[in-house]
Amino acid sequence: ERLGMFVFPSQSNFVLARCKSVEQASGLQCSLEDRKILVRYFSQPRVDDCLRITIGTDEEIDALLAALRELIPTEDHL
Repeated sequence: ERLGMFVFPSQSNFVLARCKSVEQASGLQCSLEDRKILVRYFSQPRVDDCLRITIGTDEEIDALLAALRELIPTEDHL
């Protein structure tokens, strides 16, 4: 949430994070994939601005957060 996304409450092994726009969500998915970090992007209405992020190891989550901090402009952070 500190990165400007809304994270839906979850009690499972993944979170659904709503980005600021469809373009941001799809762009982040592509940029993360380039870094070998896989998240799921849905192009269907109502979730086309969301990323599904599976909870991994502490190291994997640290890598994801570091990449997101680099990819999301500072002024977008809350």
